[in-house]
Amino acid sequence: MDEDRVDRVVLARLRRSSLSVSEVRRLLREHDVEAEQIDGWIDRYERLGYLDDRSFADQLAASLVERKGYGAGAVLAELQRRGIDQALARETVDALDGDDERSRAIELAAERVRRMGSLDRTAAVRRLSGYLQRRGYSGDVVREAVNAALDGAHV
Repeated sequence: MDEDRVDRVVLARLRRSSLSVSEVRRLLREHDVEAEQIDGWIDRYERLGYLDDRSFADQLAASLVERKGYGAGAVLAELQRRGIDQALARETVDALDGDDERSRAIELAAERVRRMGSLDRTAAVRRLSGYLQRRGYSGDVVREAVNAALDGAHV
């Protein structure tokens, strides 16, 4: 693949969405860029400021927390799925505010309780717990959020 085409392909993808270094590597391999040339392309995009895994991880984590209501576990899994280095992914998740996570989980649980109707407490606990666990909240946060939501809703 000629250099202009490599640039067009990668920059077109970067214009649509931020990518990790790992994702750009995969994109280059998919477009038959020689393995020994890939590091050169990655270095070039990093020098130009188009690739920065730390910034990408921070932005993705903030977006997952704010827009999707994800807990730390789900954020960590998504960062790893997107090819972020394990240590950087862990560091990014550790920087998230634990108090905000608890508040968000309680808010999500309370909102869910309002839509559950008249379930008995055991069924409500089971459903709320599963819902929050699927969103990546830890066991302690889930227990606290479920109890707060159910006690506040008087279910």
